[in-house]
Amino acid sequence: YDYTKIKNLYFFPSKRWDIETHDGTLIKLSKRSLIESSYSFNRALIGMKLILEYSDISTKGSLGLLKIKALTIIWLLSLRDWNKGQVPNEEALMAILNKRLSFAEKINQMLS
Repeated sequence: YDYTKIKNLYFFPSKRWDIETHDGTLIKLSKRSLIESSYSFNRALIGMKLILEYSDISTKGSLGLLKIKALTIIWLLSLRDWNKGQVPNEEALMAILNKRLSFAEKINQMLS
């Protein structure tokens, strides 16, 4: 991480750190960030499972669990790229997402 980007560091009695960057980004770090990250990933998995079920895509069994996890990872990677500013516009984001989903579809065809 480039430490010259840090404008301010804040420490709270709850043992949480916040980092403010020169571009105005506020990064909240918790003592339990690993646990919180795990909970966030689990919430993303639950959300993806609901999306697949509402789309009449089976989430049953080990193949269903694999679909849920793979699509969640694809979504989170694409969201991360967009959030970091690595994607210049919506068309580029859709192209990245389409490429990743095409790869997932090929894997799905091999497993089916």
